[in-house]
Amino acid sequence: MTSNSSGTPAATTIPSAPEGAEAATIARQGVRPAARDEEGAATHEEIRIPIVEERLVVDKRQIELGELVLRKTVDEREERTRQPVMHEELEVERVAVNRPLEAAAQRRTEGDWLIIPVMEEVVVVRTQLMLKEEIRIRTRQVMGEQEVVATTRHERVELDEPSATS
Repeated sequence: MTSNSSGTPAATTIPSAPEGAEAATIARQGVRPAARDEEGAATHEEIRIPIVEERLVVDKRQIELGELVLRKTVDEREERTRQPVMHEELEVERVAVNRPLEAAAQRRTEGDWLIIPVMEEVVVVRTQLMLKEEIRIRTRQVMGEQEVVATTRHERVELDEPSATS
């Protein structure tokens, strides 16, 4: 092989090949056969052979390297905590009124009190409606604490590599 002045490969020259199979092979490869004189003898002409370059093509593929086994367990533990809770209590007051009425009294609200009238008929020379008492009811909120005991579950994952025999 020869190189030109820039260092890059140039076409290599070889003497012409003899007739027959080698000449046919060279011709099939794109090489021009040697010139022949009038008697059919090969002349010593040079022929040019192109220089072929191979390129590397890289592919990748997935392969199985092994396997992993995951095992999940659930641990249970009892936990205690204090949590504020609210409930309502009714406060009841009985207020004596003892006042005569012309008509039946209706229940009513005053502020946060629900007032329910309690009436009775009293024997008099005549019957008269009397407001005997009122029951006052209101709601108030009472804050306290209540202990709660509950079981909670926590998951844990462990990674095991399989043995070489499986």
